[in-house]
Amino acid sequence: MELIGGYREVTCRQGRTVISAASAGTPLFRSDMSVEETDTYLVLDERRAYRPPDEHQVRILTSAFHANPSQPGSILPAGSDPPQVQAVIYDFDQAAISRPEWLQAAWGNIFSMAGREDFRKISSPLLGTKIPDLSVAEGTRRISAL
Repeated sequence: MELIGGYREVTCRQGRTVISAASAGTPLFRSDMSVEETDTYLVLDERRAYRPPDEHQVRILTSAFHANPSQPGSILPAGSDPPQVQAVIYDFDQAAISRPEWLQAAWGNIFSMAGREDFRKISSPLLGTKIPDLSVAEGTRRISAL
């Protein structure tokens, strides 16, 4: 992977695919696919707005008890135009809520999808920096290690 330096964003090239990863608040270019980061229970899903519950609390807690978490390192479909995926890189049930191997697995899955779909440009936040568990410098080091 070739790393192209920049001030507010990191651009990487792997084969014909270019990924631009930036810190929060940095606008990204128009891309063939965009990536968001989330956790195993989708608590960090920014598209979910709070709404007052329409079910009884016991029913809500019962549903939560039986919820199946997503696998760390996996990607989930999240929308279209452009296609969007959520990279599952946080697990709040673990002592270390994010691990390098989960980031690497997520990036691997993202690049696999990009290759299958012939996506050339991917935009993403700098995965792992949404929760201050990982510095931008460390996030940059991890993406360049792919």
